[in-house]
Amino acid sequence: AGGGGAPGVMLSKHRPLPLGSQADASPTWRIPVCVRYPDGRQTRTSCTLLEEREGAIELETSRCPAWVMPNAEGGGYYRFSLPAAELRPLLERGWAQLDARERLSLASNIRAGYGSGSIPAADVLASFTRIAADADRTVATDPMGLAGFVVEEAVGEEQRLTARRWAGSLYAARARRLDWTAGAREDGETRLLRRDVLSFMARVARDPGVRSEATRRAHASLGYGEGGAGAIHADAVESDLAGVVLAVAAE
Repeated sequence: AGGGGAPGVMLSKHRPLPLGSQADASPTWRIPVCVRYPDGRQTRTSCTLLEEREGAIELETSRCPAWVMPNAEGGGYYRFSLPAAELRPLLERGWAQLDARERLSLASNIRAGYGSGSIPAADVLASFTRIAADADRTVATDPMGLAGFVVEEAVGEEQRLTARRWAGSLYAARARRLDWTAGAREDGETRLLRRDVLSFMARVARDPGVRSEATRRAHASLGYGEGGAGAIHADAVESDLAGVVLAVAAE
């Protein structure tokens, strides 16, 4: 609580370092910090200049908010992390009230929290279900790199099949909705999302259905079984997907 019993957000800062780094984490900077939070049916933004190692922002509300977004509008040049008790309500209750910049900022900072060890791995991976389902392409695809790292590097061989199934569960429903063919009035973002999702499902999750269809389309585009080998049928696969279907077929 801030002065006079008003709700407040307690802040502390340190230099962000990857997990295991021996570098000095003590250097600090003067950082403008703005947080957004609900107040009844509206949201408010409160700011401060964090000059010392610790500080606080007094909130313009009479009650403790259900969630707090630590980087309003994604405009602050800083990383942030939250304890699990604060991260969960932000994801569950605040997510729908964040704009795309804030959702991307939150997704990026959760991923960075995995790398620094400031957010438990279980909380990071649990957040991917919501993030991967986001309507914005840049937000939805943000977990892909770390999910791929988990599948290929963070688990042992005996756990890899389970990890691939988990990775596939993040994007399977979206892959089915996107399908393999663009609509006549489809925008560029949807085409890029299709490419990213189907590539992830084929190369990281190694989904059998996606890989089978990718191979079928690769063969059709190269004329195998239709028109003779070497006869290119460019219309058999979207140009955005040519790379992934040929890679899967080659594998």
